This record gives sequence, structure tokens and C-alpha cells, in this order.
Amino acid sequence: MSLTRSPEPPVAVDVTAACTAALVDVAENSFFAFVVPTDADQFAAGTDRLAQAGGLAWLTARIEFAGPFCGAVELDLPVVLAESLRASFLGLEPDEHAGVPPLSDSVGEFVNQVCGMWLTTTCHDQRFDLQPPTVVERPAGWRPPASGARRVVTYEVNDLPLRLVVGLVAEG
Repeated sequence: MSLTRSPEPPVAVDVTAACTAALVDVAENSFFAFVVPTDADQFAAGTDRLAQAGGLAWLTARIEFAGPFCGAVELDLPVVLAESLRASFLGLEPDEHAGVPPLSDSVGEFVNQVCGMWLTTTCHDQRFDLQPPTVVERPAGWRPPASGARRVVTYEVNDLPLRLVVGLVAEG
């Protein structure tokens, strides 16, 4: 007999609102960053401003989880934001680079904390297994779509665009 897990959380919760709360908490308390939710038009304008300023490099950080429900949390953010978050998290001066861990480590920790905060806050004492985060450099000129799809939320973090995508899947 096989046990099928639901692709939905077992508690009544607005997934995007809960993830937004986790993102804000982690960004503000661990990375000392200010988060403002945006709509698709504001997000597109932010990515346009960034592109015009020469900020074309983006990263995608992803962490997969399994438990009472399964899925992944993804963050798309420009490298300039990732560098700023890393410096804040590590307490570095803007020009300090000696002995700094790779950017992928800091961005992976960011998505790990967001996912962990969301699952812990939403499901309290439920057990989840998180895979190590992956961080992918996007090709030059790539921009995340501002999609208004379900479980896709956009923000400005320290006045730079960031996109959060939560994917839930059934597991058999």
C-alpha cells in the first residue's frame, strides 16, 4: 500500500501570505534588509531600472522539502542584491572582501531560512526534510517573469527586485 501526500498544507493557510511573512522576518531580522511587496507592474519596472543601471546578473536559489506536503521554495534575485544581503548577514563593510564565503552559500542560507521559517511557523511540530539549497547563475540578460500566477509573489528588498515562487507537489 502506498501513502500519497497531499500537495496542499494540512492546515488552512494562505501559502503566499505565510511565505511573505517568513521572507520579511528573515530579511529584516537576519539580513537587516527592508522588504516591500510589489505587484507585477512594479516588479517589471524594478527589473527595468536594474537592467538600465547595468545590473543584469541574476541568481535563482531553490530549496526542496518533503513532509506532510512536499514542494520547493525558489527565490530569484539580482546579484547586486545577493551581495548586499551577504554583506549585511556577515556584518561586512561594503568594501570588505577578504575571506568572504561564496555568494551561493549566502543566498542558499537565505532561501533555507525563509523556507524553514515558513514551514515551522505554519506547521509547528510537523517534521520536514529539507534538501541542501541549490543556487544557479542565470544567463546574461535573463529576467524573472513578474507572473501573477498562484504562489508567485514579487517584492523590492532594499529597493531591488526579488521574486518568490512556492511550488507544492503531490508525492506518491
